[in-house]
Amino acid sequence: MSAKKLKTDVHVANEAGETQVFKAGTTPPPEVANRITNPNAWEEGDTSAQDATDDAGGEAPALPDDAPPRAGKGSGTEEWRAYATEKFGLELAEDASRDDIIEAVSAAHTANG
Repeated sequence: MSAKKLKTDVHVANEAGETQVFKAGTTPPPEVANRITNPNAWEEGDTSAQDATDDAGGEAPALPDDAPPRAGKGSGTEEWRAYATEKFGLELAEDASRDDIIEAVSAAHTANG
């Protein structure tokens, strides 16, 4: 998969709430690209390629239909932690990252078929 370039300047908040600016014509890192959900921001017009892969560039984990979003509003660590605990009863380490939690949810989802 070739990385997509931005068509416009984009402002993206990181997990600490700090805003980063990515300029038109650049290719943001995958963890940022996954947060850019406006299809008009991309030269090719959609984000399907970013949404279909995980941050390491592999296939996205299998997740339930009612799982929190992987990008944008409601996609933070606390939302995923609450979902994993309530839906699957998972006990997670206090320092578990959002990606760790998503992987745990995917494993529980796959195990429960």
